[in-house]
Amino acid sequence: MYADIGNGGFGPGYGLIGLTKGVPDDTGKTAVAIYDVFRSAPELAWPDGLLPICHWGCAIYSCVDCLDPDFRMRVFDPNGHDGDDWTDAFFEDAPSIEDWIGSWASGVNLWDAMYGDEGHIARTISARRKRP
Repeated sequence: MYADIGNGGFGPGYGLIGLTKGVPDDTGKTAVAIYDVFRSAPELAWPDGLLPICHWGCAIYSCVDCLDPDFRMRVFDPNGHDGDDWTDAFFEDAPSIEDWIGSWASGVNLWDAMYGDEGHIARTISARRKRP
């Protein structure tokens, strides 16, 4: 996708974030630069190989797990974090980048799928807040 279509600047959210020398996100950083920043923050315990490729705003990123054979998609949402362990800020999203981008290309509103009334991340965060 990055080699054949474009090095960022299209797609869901604020658009896919370019790789090195690609279209940066709204903060002026490429996906590789954002990954390096997150990996250098020990408190985040950012997973090795989890590359942020789409910024949704409010520090929410869709990320591709480059170490997974299917390149599954995960979401980092620090707004859903509660406590000392940042693992609760990571959410499973799609079984592969192919499924994820295919859903977007076929008209699925990925934001609503995550955070809409029936969104899987919204439901998870809501359930966490209801626990005593």
